[in-house]
Amino acid sequence: PHSTLFGYSFLLFHGEDQIQQKRSLHARSFTFSGRRRLRHGRTYTLFLYAYPASQPDGVFIGSTTFRVR
Repeated sequence: PHSTLFGYSFLLFHGEDQIQQKRSLHARSFTFSGRRRLRHGRTYTLFLYAYPASQPDGVFIGSTTFRVR
């Protein structure tokens, strides 16, 4: 990923339940550190946003859905 002036953030959901929100300046990686654990057999969706200098309110980059084995 390309770093930006304002960094990146992600939102992690299980269904409609938001699991974790993280915003970090100049982050190149993220570590899940929520009070909840990702549970076996559940499906989660992660939404990723960038915060370049030209759009400090954020720009949607993409999303992915995954299942924990």
